[in-house]
Amino acid sequence: MNLIIFILELLLSFIIIYFSFKHNIPRNILIIQLIILSSVMGVKLITINSTDIQLGLLFSTIIYILCNIVIQKKGIEQINVYLKEIIFYTFIFMLIIFSNEIISFLNNSNLIISDLIYLPHIKIILSNSLALIIGIYVNSYMYYDIKKNKNNIILSTISSGILALAIECLIFSILTFDFNNSIVLFITSLSYKFLIKFIILILGIPLIYKFSKI
Repeated sequence: MNLIIFILELLLSFIIIYFSFKHNIPRNILIIQLIILSSVMGVKLITINSTDIQLGLLFSTIIYILCNIVIQKKGIEQINVYLKEIIFYTFIFMLIIFSNEIISFLNNSNLIISDLIYLPHIKIILSNSLALIIGIYVNSYMYYDIKKNKNNIILSTISSGILALAIECLIFSILTFDFNNSIVLFITSLSYKFLIKFIILILGIPLIYKFSKI
């Protein structure tokens, strides 16, 4: 059942990309929405082969595909604009969540810190955002460098994606893993995250081909 949900979510994400480019929805709005969705869904888990996987990793990987399309069409300068917007709106999003928690805490004298709803998730959301921003930065500049030397979409996507996704997954896993658990669980979880994100990125290559020529 979890796998079916994940596949349906993946199909929905690709449909969103398709229609956003078909109908010229502003890329920055789409990317910011995906960042927020990735952060929110990062606290939702599904179990695949006895390993917990964040649903948000799907949406975060879609952002890599979008950025690769933008680089093919407009170059790296537009990505720099997107990164600044991502940082700004992530900060606003986190401020809203944290402010809501503080207000709830102040309005209810019976609450203790551990009772706050979102506070335990702030670490996950921040870790996801930080890892994703670094991953997008690494992917975009490496993709652009490879594109300048040899404009091969498959080579650019795979080469930049392997490094960027590995860095993103490692940062997120280190920042969020409960090291009271075994190191084997850490490595297994990290490997699954990377493998799933890499497969999604590969599946997105036809979209990069299609929309980079429009």
